[in-house]
Amino acid sequence: MKLPVTRLGPQQIGGMSAIAATMAGLIYLSLAQAPVSMIVVNLAALGFGMLLLLGERIARSGGGFTSTLMLVMALLLLVTALFGEATEGARRWIMVGPLFIQSSLIVLPALILLFVGRRTMLSVLAMVIAALSLALQPDRAMAGALLAAMVTLSVVRFDRTLLIPLAASLAAFTVTVVRSDTVPAVPFVDQVYYSAFELHWLCGALVLGGTALLLLPAFAAAWSTGTGRDRCIVFGTIWLALILAAALGDYPTPVVGYSGAAILGYVLSIAVLPRKTCKQTTRELQADDGERSLREGEDMKRIPVME
Repeated sequence: MKLPVTRLGPQQIGGMSAIAATMAGLIYLSLAQAPVSMIVVNLAALGFGMLLLLGERIARSGGGFTSTLMLVMALLLLVTALFGEATEGARRWIMVGPLFIQSSLIVLPALILLFVGRRTMLSVLAMVIAALSLALQPDRAMAGALLAAMVTLSVVRFDRTLLIPLAASLAAFTVTVVRSDTVPAVPFVDQVYYSAFELHWLCGALVLGGTALLLLPAFAAAWSTGTGRDRCIVFGTIWLALILAAALGDYPTPVVGYSGAAILGYVLSIAVLPRKTCKQTTRELQADDGERSLREGEDMKRIPVME
């Protein structure tokens, strides 16, 4: 039996969402009379991210290279926590020329999505290092997104490799809740949902509409299978958590506010999603699920610490 399939893939949906949401944010920045440099940074981040998306995709990196890449990404978060720029006791940023870059916004979403399809000893270690880094910074918003993603993944497709990352993410979030967070709000970065409505209700509606677009790739889970489906669901959880954090506290507003790191991080996380929808027969889908189960069994054998 043939499945009805002529739908856009998650990457295609995500790419269009990134462009539309960024444009909505640029309109807000213009109306709010933000510095031109902010508009330039957001545009540059979108352009660079789209070039990466059109090039070789992160999801295509396989084998041990993926686990090594994850470890490098996690170590970047740790370096930021230990040696990054400090503001009000928090170390979440690295300096790139005149710009403050929040590294967790760039690498954490993609790191989590890579873990969805690659659960080995190195990838588990990477997730633990990431959780430790967020606790040290501290970054309550990103730690909350990590915990939400691990809980969602546990519900969607649980196995023993999730126990340690789940415990580490819970501990990290608990630490960030206990520690005080006194970083002040930054204009055009934080509290954007409220400042947009203060300008005009149409501007506020535009910002909310752009934000809603960020979650569209998650709905591709309805016509995806296996790891692709899991990644779409976790993708939605990550960005919903970051949106809620921005609405409830003084944390960067994803994509529609001033934040080249958030734009780049969003596009990089799209790069880990499947490029195409399923165009297979039911029998082929069953065969793919069987192959995936076999690969997961082989990965489990490589993790002696979980025995």
